[in-house]
Amino acid sequence: MFCEHCPNKDKDGCPAWISPETGIVEANSSTGEVRVMEGCFYQIIPKLMAHVIQASNRPAAAVESIRNQLHEDLTGFGRIVTEALIAEKDARLINGGE
Repeated sequence: MFCEHCPNKDKDGCPAWISPETGIVEANSSTGEVRVMEGCFYQIIPKLMAHVIQASNRPAAAVESIRNQLHEDLTGFGRIVTEALIAEKDARLINGGE
């Protein structure tokens, strides 16, 4: 899958593409709806940042809960970036170091 601005359009797959298997979940706090996000990492990251900002603006009583959620989300974010970099490096090795 690719977004229209993807620098890797001509390759087999974009390492920055977030698929349902990646497990980034978006929850609507007012409706309770939960959905899995799919798309280009670079287009999804602003939405993730907005969620972090919203979470940090909640009442002080929920600070520990917010901290734990941020830790989980940012750990998952780091895992995604690491997996994308490894996949890109593996693709280069497979293609003879291009």
